[in-house]
Amino acid sequence: MSVPATQDASRAVPTAVEPAPTAAPTARALVLKNVILGVKTAVVASACYTLAPRLGVREAYWTAISCIIVMQGEVAATLTASRDRLVGTAIGGVLGWGCAVIWGGNVVLYGIAVLLALVVCGVLGLAGAGRISAVTVSIITLLPHTGPAWLVSLHRLLGVSVGVIVGLAAVLGSERVERRWRERVRR
Repeated sequence: MSVPATQDASRAVPTAVEPAPTAAPTARALVLKNVILGVKTAVVASACYTLAPRLGVREAYWTAISCIIVMQGEVAATLTASRDRLVGTAIGGVLGWGCAVIWGGNVVLYGIAVLLALVVCGVLGLAGAGRISAVTVSIITLLPHTGPAWLVSLHRLLGVSVGVIVGLAAVLGSERVERRWRERVRR
């Protein structure tokens, strides 16, 4: 610790060492990172869409959409998006099912279901899940469906779950492969 000449060393206050600034990624590195994420997402979303009917998912597009939503550039962001998507869809599915069963075109009832979706998720500390939950309530309640509301909710949860699980597995798996590759390159 250096002490200015005019200051007594016994009264010196240590200062925090500022971390060295990290170099900003180059434009080429950013493009490459986004191209890699884009290719991974496109391949995995296509695989989800192809896999979904084999798993009994009626609306296979939800698997692809969910996969695209959860596949982020960082593992932590993917985990958060996956949690929010699953929890929000589950809560919204239950509330949407209840709302659809007694719906009868009652807009006030729909509004209450959306409010409950946001409040329940907010109380759980999952604001991101709240938006997903409210959207799920809207899809189940407002869109015309063939079949009972409980089955619509179940298929929505199944489709979203497949997309989330496959997208999450792809991100975690590719992160592991990339880490091993970087370790080998450093040797």
